Amino acid sequence: SARFLVERIALSTFVLAAGSIAIVNALVFLSLALCNALSPVLVLLLTFIQLFCAGAISPMGLGSALAVIPKMAGSASGVDGFCQMLAGAICTFLVGLGSNPAVACGSVLLGACSLSLLLFRKARLDSHTLNAY
Repeated sequence: SARFLVERIALSTFVLAAGSIAIVNALVFLSLALCNALSPVLVLLLTFIQLFCAGAISPMGLGSALAVIPKMAGSASGVDGFCQMLAGAICTFLVGLGSNPAVACGSVLLGACSLSLLLFRKARLDSHTLNAY
């Protein structure tokens, strides 16, 4: 269960693992789209894996953001929701630019997953720097 994982795995390790799985999943999706080998079953399976990764990462990220200044929890939650909606709008726009929707979707998915993992790693490095002072 989720409680078992949370009690035994560090937050950053869990987020990095789920983010890495999401990137590999996006690579598989893009590869299959480029080879024109996607089927409805594969799309559903890959979508399920991506949703699992997002569902694993999002609460962990929001929880760690809320823990920084607990009195500002409402504001942090609002900013988080705004950023999610903005990212969704930008990604939807970018997917619409491609001539092949599956390849465009795979490309945007790979880019978004990679960017989010890079930003998480940067935030971890910045927090280590701040803790040193």
